[in-house]
Amino acid sequence: MGIDKGHLGNNGDRKGESFDEIEMGIREVLIPAATRAAEVSVRPFLADRVLKAVKTPNVVRSGADVWFDSLFAWFRPVALASLILIAVLVSYNVKSAAEYDLSVSLSESVLGLPPVTLETAYELTDE
Repeated sequence: MGIDKGHLGNNGDRKGESFDEIEMGIREVLIPAATRAAEVSVRPFLADRVLKAVKTPNVVRSGADVWFDSLFAWFRPVALASLILIAVLVSYNVKSAAEYDLSVSLSESVLGLPPVTLETAYELTDE
């Protein structure tokens, strides 16, 4: 990519200037302009930013989606704490049923229920 030297003779727009002078003038103008444009338009990690923009879909999320995501994020610790509490209560009930040496079924001991007998079934008072 160069300038035709024969075209810049005495008949050209720039009479009296040699080709080298014209080339130096062009370089003095274009190189600083290109440097300024490169500094403004190309920031570091251009390839990473382009790939990230291509990989992530531009989906507009509604308020309900954001709300459900935050609700789900809050539900996780609550569910974990509930499971731990249930495990502690089940182990306590099984242990206490074994201490009293009651003939209870596994479900009664897990739920902490007293053994069902004919006497307790017909009893009218709640204890």
